[in-house]
Amino acid sequence: MEKPVKKKARRVSMPSANMISKIAISVAFVAIVWLFWSMGEEVNVGGKDIVIRDRAQAVEVVGELQKTLEQVTRERDTYRQQVIMMERSFQIDREVAKTLREELKALQSERHKWREETALVKKLLSDNTIDTALDIKSIEVVPSEIIGEYHFEIAVSRLPDSDKPVKAELHYELIGNESGLERRYLSSDVDLKAKEGYQLEFRTLERVQGHFMHPPAFELEKIRFFIEGKGDKIQGAEKDFVPTVAETAMN
Repeated sequence: MEKPVKKKARRVSMPSANMISKIAISVAFVAIVWLFWSMGEEVNVGGKDIVIRDRAQAVEVVGELQKTLEQVTRERDTYRQQVIMMERSFQIDREVAKTLREELKALQSERHKWREETALVKKLLSDNTIDTALDIKSIEVVPSEIIGEYHFEIAVSRLPDSDKPVKAELHYELIGNESGLERRYLSSDVDLKAKEGYQLEFRTLERVQGHFMHPPAFELEKIRFFIEGKGDKIQGAEKDFVPTVAETAMN
């Protein structure tokens, strides 16, 4: 009598963790179809060999597969949430680093300014011939729609602070070239308001606004501003402003 040939077990591998992102509802549907087709045969579910003998057992096995699928789905969602949190943390770290770099740059600029002012005050204290120092703090120059015309605003200050006003005079000169030759124009040549210079009187800080117009053939390269005090023991200052290519192109 021939011995019954034992059918080779068919193995249905469970989805692994590294395939989490590929799991979908279709997996459960395929598993159901496979189990019903395998009725009476030995299958491998979760590492165990099980013979599917009837519909009820098939439903039970499908339930186990569904639980496994749900567990794997939860693990996938947890992993996805961790990835999102890591990405957000990385973005926050980048933003914090950027803010710190900007703050550091501002602090370095502030430190440089205070070093200059401290050195100036020390010089005043050590030099009996000077008791007030003038300074040009900032310069802003903007071209207008008219060729050769510019508007400017300058902030000037004095050290040390005092309740007694200081008198000063602001001038400037335009440096550039005309017809291939170096050319300079004084503020009195291009600014009707500055024929005698800008007359100032201030205690701590003063802002000066004005405008000038140079000849169309003149190519502006640099503006040199200088302030001079009226009286004894007052140290003047000068500062250059170089327009950008875009600013000169607009004019």
